[in-house]
Amino acid sequence: MGDGTLNEVSLMLGELKAEMAEGHRQRDIMFEKLDKIGQSVQQSITHHHAVVAEVNAIKKKLLEIQPTIDEMNNLKQRGIGALAVVGVGAGSISAVLVKVGNSLFGLS
Repeated sequence: MGDGTLNEVSLMLGELKAEMAEGHRQRDIMFEKLDKIGQSVQQSITHHHAVVAEVNAIKKKLLEIQPTIDEMNNLKQRGIGALAVVGVGAGSISAVLVKVGNSLFGLS
C-alpha cells in the first residue's frame, strides 16, 4: 500500500468517526426529547388523577347537599302557591270591601 492509499483509509476512518460521533449526538438528543415527553406524560397522568379526585369530591359533596336543595325547591313552590292563594284572597276581600263601601256611601 502506498501513502496515498493509507491517507485515503485514514480520511475514511476520520469521516466514519465523525459520522459515528454525529450519530451518538443525534441519539442523545432524541433520548433527551423522549425523556421530556415521558416527564410530560407523567405530569399529565398525575394532573389527571388530581382532577379526577377533585371531581369525585365535588360529586360526593353535591350528593350530600342535594336533599337540602330539593327541600328548598319544594318550600319555594309551596311559598309561590301560598302567595297565589293570598293574592286571590286579597283580591276577593278587596272586591267585597269595595262593594260594601259603595253600598254604605251610595257610590255606584
